[in-house]
Amino acid sequence: MNRENFLILLFHVLLLGWLFEVLGTPRVPVLSFHRILKDADSYGYLNLSQNDFINILNNLRDAGCTPYSPDKPWNPFKCQILLSFDDSTEDHFNWVIPYLRDKNWPSLFFVMGTSLKDMQPVSGLDYHWFASHAYLDRSLLHEIYTDVSVLMKELDQTDEEMKRLGMKTLPWFALPRGEYNDQTVKILSSRFEKIFSVDPDYMNPEEPGLQGRFMLSRTNSYEKMLDWILKSMPQYRVDVLLPVFFLLLVDLVLLCRFARYCMNL
Repeated sequence: MNRENFLILLFHVLLLGWLFEVLGTPRVPVLSFHRILKDADSYGYLNLSQNDFINILNNLRDAGCTPYSPDKPWNPFKCQILLSFDDSTEDHFNWVIPYLRDKNWPSLFFVMGTSLKDMQPVSGLDYHWFASHAYLDRSLLHEIYTDVSVLMKELDQTDEEMKRLGMKTLPWFALPRGEYNDQTVKILSSRFEKIFSVDPDYMNPEEPGLQGRFMLSRTNSYEKMLDWILKSMPQYRVDVLLPVFFLLLVDLVLLCRFARYCMNL
């Protein structure tokens, strides 16, 4: 093998390695919802109407998306979505949870301990997953949490409420108001496998630590959301398509060389 052929082969192997590494990095889109109300026009921009939510779910199904289940393997070639809901508001239990069960779409609910303390056990909770969203709707950057024991006590209280209600839980945490710093993440990482912000990034189901989400609001269009979702899939990703293109190009060069070699025999 001459030097030129060796370099072509080496380039081919490196591209294959790059491609396998990219394909092997899970990227699960996690959508973040807040309140889902019958009529959301007079409320904050983070709240959606029931009709808006129904349209989003229908559009996701029409686009070929399916629910992602934390207890099942990730499939890189399927459009798998995890829906998450913050704050455990009354509308989640009264409408969202039963609606998603009827539509066969298991989802994740980040709950606050204060909103659960007066709640009685209800049926249907075992279909979805639940995880902690702290005890109060208060930023973890608040000065009260300079005493870490205060935070740990509140987290214990939320865990106790979820256990009392028989919720199917995950060792995950959603940052209240999406606010954090390096110290916050370090403290939470000692207790939780995954910590969710509202930074527009994806979840890696195989890696612990800080994860991103796409926050739904009335200012975020469906087109923007779908574009973000599709970019998580290999067939729509530039970092996948580029090495595939170069691999095909290298293979074409090698095929031409082989054909020319055969003609000269």
